[in-house]
Amino acid sequence: MFTNITVIGLGIIGSSFCRAVKHVMPNTHITGIDQDELIQEVEKTDLVDRALPASMLAEGCRSADLIVLATPIQAALDLLPEIARHSSENAVVTDVCSLKAQIVSQAQTLFSGKNGWFIGGHPMAGSEFSGFAHADPFLFQNAIYVLCPAAGVPEQSVRKLADLVHAIGAHGVLVQPDEHDRIAAAVSHLPQMLAVALMRYLALKNEHNPLYLKMAAGGFRDMTRIASSPFTIWRDICDGNREKISIELDGLIDVLTDLRQQLNEGNLEHAFEEAARTRLSIPRDTRGFLTNHFDVTVVVEDKPGIIARIASPLAEAGINIKDIQVLKVRENEGGTLRLSFESEEKRMQALAVLRESGLKCEKK
Repeated sequence: MFTNITVIGLGIIGSSFCRAVKHVMPNTHITGIDQDELIQEVEKTDLVDRALPASMLAEGCRSADLIVLATPIQAALDLLPEIARHSSENAVVTDVCSLKAQIVSQAQTLFSGKNGWFIGGHPMAGSEFSGFAHADPFLFQNAIYVLCPAAGVPEQSVRKLADLVHAIGAHGVLVQPDEHDRIAAAVSHLPQMLAVALMRYLALKNEHNPLYLKMAAGGFRDMTRIASSPFTIWRDICDGNREKISIELDGLIDVLTDLRQQLNEGNLEHAFEEAARTRLSIPRDTRGFLTNHFDVTVVVEDKPGIIARIASPLAEAGINIKDIQVLKVRENEGGTLRLSFESEEKRMQALAVLRESGLKCEKK
């Protein structure tokens, strides 16, 4: 395992990485690097063992056996050459950016083993919060963590980083950089474009009739939640993956055109059935579980303490809830929760415990 880690960028991902490592390997020495004003605040906490301003990046890199670039894409690209000048032999340098082809390609020309090896990284985890004050040691648990080694990186170095990823609770997956960006365009960037498009379309309709927004609840809210993501996060992604996103938009337009034709012909049943079948194949947890999970739905009342009423007997029985999701809820009427468990055995145990507690539940 790594013993001396430097994390550059102490936003929610970088700071949570620090917390996650300290949680499982408390003796690991962690150096955090960020802008001067933020570092002054970090120094007042126990987030890292050593806090350095950006002007001391070279100092932070020299002694590290793992350097984690936890910055936006463009900042990471700008910092790579300086890191390469100061990183030590056989150190591992990685990033957390959501695009991989460009940064791995650039790193390929900068790192050769004598100054470390580069392994692109993309933890598919996030938070509605920002800043190191909200650092979460469990942010990466059950999350897919993509690893994209540059050409020539020794298997031992890849395994070392993969072991760390596993230690903080994530599932490491090896993917080629270009394949990563192509898949991300379809499953991450395209949904963002669609959410923005739906909200723009509704805004136009609402200009003429305010009932559109008033009636936009349930499914529409779920589909467009990510439209609230700030453009500052998406600017570099859209610029860096423009061609692949454009290809996916063209593909979606083709599908919508076909769907319109099927609608006009009264022939939508097959499309709906195919969509439903495909939907069942998607991992149920948005953090990207790689293993099957076993679900239980629980009908609950709308009142304080209901989550505790569910969780407490399960905890007493030693049953771990892998995921919990609100499916339907109405004020004063209650709703339905979906609980996910790691095995059929745990699901059956949970059903017995919950029913014994007087809760209405069933396998899903």
